[in-house]
Amino acid sequence: MAQLLSSIFLKNYKKPIYRLKCKYSLIDLNKGKTEILKIEKQNRQTSDSKQQISNSEVSENNQEEDVKIVMFSGNPGYIRFYDRFLHELSKQLENKFDIYGIGHLGQFNYQNKPIHNDFSLTDQIDQKVEFMNYLFKKYPKSKFILISHSIGSYIVLNMLDRIPSEKIVYSYKLYPVIERIKETPNGIHKAKLPYFPYIYLSSFAVGFFSYLPMSLKRVISKIYLESELGNIKEDVSDMAEIFATYATYSNFYSMLYMTKTEYQMLNERQAKLLDKFSQKMMLYYGIDDAWCPIQYYKDIRIDMPHLNAKLDEKGFLHAFVIGGSTLKSELISGWIKQKLDEIDYEY
Repeated sequence: MAQLLSSIFLKNYKKPIYRLKCKYSLIDLNKGKTEILKIEKQNRQTSDSKQQISNSEVSENNQEEDVKIVMFSGNPGYIRFYDRFLHELSKQLENKFDIYGIGHLGQFNYQNKPIHNDFSLTDQIDQKVEFMNYLFKKYPKSKFILISHSIGSYIVLNMLDRIPSEKIVYSYKLYPVIERIKETPNGIHKAKLPYFPYIYLSSFAVGFFSYLPMSLKRVISKIYLESELGNIKEDVSDMAEIFATYATYSNFYSMLYMTKTEYQMLNERQAKLLDKFSQKMMLYYGIDDAWCPIQYYKDIRIDMPHLNAKLDEKGFLHAFVIGGSTLKSELISGWIKQKLDEIDYEY
């Protein structure tokens, strides 16, 4: 009887429980292959036909002066984790903006991928600089709004010092992991995880999971993610489906190797960089965040009161894409609209 019930239950998970909303492609940068997310904005012609045209037809032919949005992931750095969030953000912005997203080197699946990819945090920063230069060349008249999550905020902060400042309208750093990572609750609790032998043991465990039937991986992923939900409890089918494909030995190893280099690099706050770009950023902290605790928010408010630092009062998880994508997209779209109104940008 139990076997029959199990079979019926798993049958519901044989087909995908979420289908990707965004477009994905690979580009080959100097640092290696990179998966890119893209949502094309929709414009309407002023002719009688009222035919919709894609951004590629507009900006590549006319090179219009517009604003584009770029998302930088946390770690794990699989850009598909942000699929629902960015899709919802585009809807909140009435599909009027091109949106790009970029994940991390070594943290996605592709043909003939090496088992071990030793990409450091420095490598990831270099990759993001190269990607932004690619966009600057592709869209020479465009300006950009940057959204970063977790360690992506450290990456963007350091990237800002290497790209033309005038090309950036503003940057929103969500749950910013930018300092003293080893002193955080998770930094202490998970201190040994990225090092030998734990990096291999945990990667092998995930590798074992990757060989389970897809239906079972979906079930396990969904049950686990639902158990992690905080105050905001949106559907987690997107994350369960995407995690079931992300969870491989190679991806997990790459994630942990990058984490090891984060532990080595994220010590004292980069006050000079924060001060230099203070007019170009918002820092958004969580109220219960084990990677950037609320004390870090209090400290930065005292030490650097001129920074635009805000505290989340809604109770999002640090990994806000787990059950919080829709509500978070509503919040951020409001910020973006307000910023564009301040600079008199018509959209």
